[in-house]
Amino acid sequence: MLKIKIKMKDIIEYFIIIFMIILTGSARVSTADSGALFHSLSLILIILLALDITEGFKKIPGKTILTLAGIIIIAYYLISIVNYFETWKGLFLRFFWFFFIFAFTIKHHDNPRKIWDKLYNLIFIITLIAIAFFVAINFLNIQLPFEYIEHENIKTYYRSFLNVFCTADRYHRTNVFGFSFYRLQSFFWEPGIFAIYLNIALAYLTFYRAKKNIIHLLCYIFCMIFTLSTTGIIIAGFLVAIYIITNFKVAKKQRMLLALPLLLTASIVGSVIWIEKMTRTNVENGSYYIRLNDFIIGASLILEKPLLGFGYKCYDRFLMVSEQGNSNGIIIWGFTMGLVGLAFILVPFIYVICASSRKNRKMEILYFALYVLFNMTEPLLMSPLMLFFLAFEYCKAIQLNRSRRGLFAGR
Repeated sequence: MLKIKIKMKDIIEYFIIIFMIILTGSARVSTADSGALFHSLSLILIILLALDITEGFKKIPGKTILTLAGIIIIAYYLISIVNYFETWKGLFLRFFWFFFIFAFTIKHHDNPRKIWDKLYNLIFIITLIAIAFFVAINFLNIQLPFEYIEHENIKTYYRSFLNVFCTADRYHRTNVFGFSFYRLQSFFWEPGIFAIYLNIALAYLTFYRAKKNIIHLLCYIFCMIFTLSTTGIIIAGFLVAIYIITNFKVAKKQRMLLALPLLLTASIVGSVIWIEKMTRTNVENGSYYIRLNDFIIGASLILEKPLLGFGYKCYDRFLMVSEQGNSNGIIIWGFTMGLVGLAFILVPFIYVICASSRKNRKMEILYFALYVLFNMTEPLLMSPLMLFFLAFEYCKAIQLNRSRRGLFAGR
């Protein structure tokens, strides 16, 4: 009889990642009336992180590093709330998240692929569920049971199917590819969020996953196309081109000959999508112009208060010159937390790129580029999953620094 052993620590790690994903972009949590749910899930995430880090509250790893990190975080937090006190609770929660997630990455620094594999597996499951519901609703016209989620004072804003898939009327498109459908958003608040997750999976499949799988690739491509996310499709085009190039069993010279037309095709497709987006939309409501406006206004506000910014979630000055919230996570962080805040999120990436070997530098540049692109298209910078990416980079920076001195991170 086949016996399947499931380790408790694997279950805890999967649940940690599940709650990170839910708190990073789900429609249910993003709505105005979800405060109680948001705080409940945040508390559960912190408890699960504490359980995993200490292995049942038995031992704390990397005490020296965590103590130093705690001192720096507390000092920066106190400076930030002196600058702008009104949002001290929200900032405290984000810093608290980061501390525990950083400890989580320190705990798993010797074998990070186990965590990334779990994240990949969960994204693939989400992708399969999204395909099933998308086809059933849009192609087969099956009437599935759903409940409405209120948002922006619209009681029927989202239709939620078992809390694992959502549609919204604002994302309904007609006569695209010859038919009408709801843009594919999975259970996230908009299709662009789902596109980020798809590109995370595509990047991991292309560069890190040991077992390549063409079925996985096709599933991600299918979903990415129907998100209609311009930035997501452009990034995915290059990742798919690289996947094809690196997985063709041909000689090195032939691979280089194959690379040119594939990358050229990806560039052309990306340019066509980008140009079409600019010409199809207008200055008032086009997403391209809105994002461009967000960047320009936000960058100018950084120059107004460059050092510490206006304060965490202090959008008053931005709303004086713009009619809607800013969608650019990095720019938001820049004008609310200043250049000190930007240094907090950018310095570890720059250090790792400079300190890495020539062999690894290209991958570190790619990791940094994806991190920046993801957070410049959506306001996710202080969400658990993006904090995990940042904490992971800090962990790599510590490892690189200590390896130069013949030491190991976490001791």
